Amino acid sequence: MSGRADDTVALITGGASGIGLATAHRFAELGAAGVALLDRDTTALDSAAVTLADRFTGLAVQTITLDVTDAAALAAAFDDVVERHGRLDHVVNNAARMTGLPVFPDLAPPRVAEVLQLNVEAVVVGCMLAHEHLADRGGSVTCTASGAGKVPFPSDPLYGASKAAVIMFVRSAAATFAESGIRLNAVCPSLVDTPMLHGSVEGRPELAAALAVAPTLSADEVAEVLVGLALDPDAVGQTPSVLPET
Repeated sequence: MSGRADDTVALITGGASGIGLATAHRFAELGAAGVALLDRDTTALDSAAVTLADRFTGLAVQTITLDVTDAAALAAAFDDVVERHGRLDHVVNNAARMTGLPVFPDLAPPRVAEVLQLNVEAVVVGCMLAHEHLADRGGSVTCTASGAGKVPFPSDPLYGASKAAVIMFVRSAAATFAESGIRLNAVCPSLVDTPMLHGSVEGRPELAAALAVAPTLSADEVAEVLVGLALDPDAVGQTPSVLPET
């Protein structure tokens, strides 16, 4: 499934850390000419840019600080990436969050809206913008979903519901994207050792204890599958699970 990314440009939301940053490294390893990292954490973006530049001589690294739930800012970021690099080939809609405290059903309605806006609405808008920019030349759009969207996730049902929505959106929209020469897919990892996962158990000692003994994936393992899927010319509407090796 793995191919080459020679001379291509990838835009990655949530790109400052975790799966997003690992994905940028993987694209660069496979020959990408440029990566654009979108994230709301400026400090983490600056660190990520230095790490990538030190490791990959000649890689064009662009960082854009924004909240991806701001549709106008996200649209402007896509335009900026194309203007700077002269092209865009791969889009990775990766930014997401877990619900945090207080847990369901005690969370306030505004928190419900925040989670769904980031995990679902921003992904759909990101796909729409990707379609706008890739329709004339083809490419790939890959969304980071979750195994929590395939099986019940009692510790955070809102997060699970949001990822299930991403999975069904990708499966439903893939044919429309394919008509424009764009491969739309998603990856569905199980637990991944990232800052988001560890932040999700803060204040929940029972979950922290369970996490300490649970098998987890590394961000690099997920990125390898994600980028391989993005570069697979035959992958359309795929939502593979990514599980730790046993």
